[in-house]
This record gives sequence, structure tokens and C-alpha cells, in this order.
Amino acid sequence: MSKVEKELFVSNLTGSSIEDTTTLLFVGLGLYMLWSIMSVRKIIPSGFLGWLVQFFIFAIIPLLVSVNRVFPSVVLVILLFIPSIVLLLMRDDSPKHARNIQEKHHKPDTWDKRMSISPCFHANWAKVETWGTSLMDLGVGSFMFSSGMVAGRKNSMTEKGAFRSVLRNALVMFVLGFIRLVTTKGLEYQEHVTEYGVHWNFFFTLGSLAIGVYLLRLFLLRWSYFWLATLATVVHHVFLTWTPLQQWALTAPRTNLLAQNKEGIVSIPGYVALFLYGMETGKILLQDRPAIYTKAHAWARTQKLVIRLVAVLVFYQLSKKMSVGISRRLANMPYVQWVVGTNMLFLCFYTLWDGYIFPPKATYQTRVASLLRQLNDNGLFVFLLGNLFTGAVNMTVDTLRCGLVKGLAIMTLYLFVICYIVRMLSVHNIRIRF
Repeated sequence: MSKVEKELFVSNLTGSSIEDTTTLLFVGLGLYMLWSIMSVRKIIPSGFLGWLVQFFIFAIIPLLVSVNRVFPSVVLVILLFIPSIVLLLMRDDSPKHARNIQEKHHKPDTWDKRMSISPCFHANWAKVETWGTSLMDLGVGSFMFSSGMVAGRKNSMTEKGAFRSVLRNALVMFVLGFIRLVTTKGLEYQEHVTEYGVHWNFFFTLGSLAIGVYLLRLFLLRWSYFWLATLATVVHHVFLTWTPLQQWALTAPRTNLLAQNKEGIVSIPGYVALFLYGMETGKILLQDRPAIYTKAHAWARTQKLVIRLVAVLVFYQLSKKMSVGISRRLANMPYVQWVVGTNMLFLCFYTLWDGYIFPPKATYQTRVASLLRQLNDNGLFVFLLGNLFTGAVNMTVDTLRCGLVKGLAIMTLYLFVICYIVRMLSVHNIRIRF
């Protein structure tokens, strides 16, 4: 299978509807509900067997859903919610379940970091060419948003050595980006040029993001993360729609270094906004979390998030009327507001369920499956590992002509190896940082 053939396969894709993508996210919510109620009811076994159960819930079921072409996604969501509701309605005769649960789990995780890019992926979920939405388009933005959530737990902008730390992190990302550039060019790996550009890649965006966020926070220190994000995306939107910038980014010939990487450069403000919106959300949900976390605490934090969500939805509707549509390629305002609104909406659901289902004295660590915590503890390493394995599969397997059974076998092995590696890292208390 030629490089050109693979590049054509991922070109000019139109994605799927927002409704289809949102329905798939309800699958994730249903899986978390199922795991949490099984955990509270002490149905999940301990040890390696319990880890395998988690692997089936959080990796295999989403995999099967992603390649499903028979049942409507809504039916699958209903089928996932039924066992959770049944278990919830069952009487629990064990008054000591709260204490037992606290002893079984470890550190927290975020819901949207559970899977890497699959090597044999349904085309409907792959990134669109220019205008439209898909699961992977949402995933790229959600990666930025969730990274901001983690950073939003504390404000380190005024701490000594903050700028040095930002430069160090940016340098690491630029080095990783350069390594990826050299390897993809050297191995003649297939590239989708309109995604970021001829030389640009996601790591260069991450490096630029760190500097951009720092500068905004430095000069506008008194602004909240929310309004900084809104400022960034509004200014970006104005330049895209009221100047020739958008036309240049989409149609200009790649005659120089700047034009060759126009998509990656033009989209930076949008990703900065996503990160800042994530910081605002992290500040609401993760800062000053009390040891005894009641339903009232969950409801209070959800209310704060809902206020931001309503504002985001208003911005989304306004920006849609003033632009052609949603574009991950440009990271324009409709794209940013769509990603942020979707993440905030589902985080409201997760927060309310978390506050309702777990006892108040259950530690924050007990509320997350160990598999998800292990993936999150080494998030960037998992991302790199997933990229390497995806590349290895694409170079050794004819994925375009891969049958369903073979494809499922490859993806199951792919997910198991990654999850098992991070499990071993966790067992030995190893956290890889860049």
C-alpha cells in the first residue's frame, strides 16, 4: 500500500454530525456510571482480574462501539445505562462499603484521556478536511482543554522561576516536534499536510501554547481564565473573518516556510483559548476540594460550571452566524466553543454523578478506576507511545484492506500493550515527565 494511497484515504473527509459525536460521548458516561456503581457495590474483583475488568469496560467496549455499523449508537447507550440503573436500584446491605472502597484505589484521573489514536479507525470519526466535526476533531481540542484543567488547579504565574519552567516545557515540546518531523520525513511516513502544514505538527503547537498562555497571563494577570480565553478566541475570530487571514490559510500556495506551515501557525490562538477555558474549569472543579465531598459540594461546583456553559453556548451561536462553520484546521471560534461546551456539559454530568454515587467520606482517589489513573499519571508518555505504535502498525499492516476481525485483534492488542505498560509503571511508582 503506497504512501499516496494512505494520504488520499484521510483527505477530504467530512466527518459526522455533532449529534452522532455527542451520542458516542454518552457511551463514555454510561461506562463510568457502570464502573462506579460496580465499585460501590463491590462487584469488581481486586488485583489483576479487577484490572482486566476495567480494561474491558474502558477500552474494549469503546473499541467495539467505534467500529459498530449495525446498531444505532442511541441503542448502545441505552443498553449501557440499563445495568447501571438496575445496580443503582438494588439494595446494598453492606454499611461498610465506603471504608472498603477507600482502601482499593489510588489517584484521580480525567475522563477524557482513556484512549489513544487507534490504527484501524472508522473514517466517520477521523479528522475532517476543513469544515465540519468528528470524534477526532473533538479529541484534539479536548486534549488541550483537559491539559488546561490540570494546570488550572493552581496559579503559578507569579512564582519564582515560572518563566524558566515555561521555556523548559516549550523547549521539550519543540524537541519532540523536531524528532517527529525528522522521523516522518526520513521514513516517508504518510502525512496529511492540511492538518498542520508541511513541517508543523502537534508538538510544535503544544510548545507555542505554553508560551502564548504565559504571555497572556503575564500582561493580563487580573483577568480570569474565562475572559482571557474569550478574548483570545474573539480576537482570533475577528482576524479570520474581517481580514484575508482565513482565505490565506486555506488557499494560499505554499511558496515559503510561513505559507508551508500556515495551518499550524494560524490555529495557535484557538488552542490557547481552549487551554485557558480548561484552566477555568480546573479552577472550579479541582481547586480546594474538601476531604468530605458531599452532594451539596458537587451541586455547587456544577452550578458554577453551568454559568460558564451558558455563556459558551451563547458565544457558540453568535460565532456560527458570523463564520462559515466549525473548523479544527483553523481552530476558529465555533470550533473552540463547540469543544469547550461539549466538555463542560459532560463534566457537569460526571460531577453530579460522582457526588451522588460515592459516599461523602470516600477519598478523591477512590472515585477513579485504577486503569484511568495509570493512563493519566503518564499522559504525555501514553500519547507518545500511542503515536509510535500507530506508526508501527500503519507501516507494517495494510490497514485500508484490513478485515473487521483482524482489525479488532490488532486494536485490542494495541490497547492492551499500552495499558499494561502504564500499569507496570504504576506498580513501580514510575511517572515519566517531559
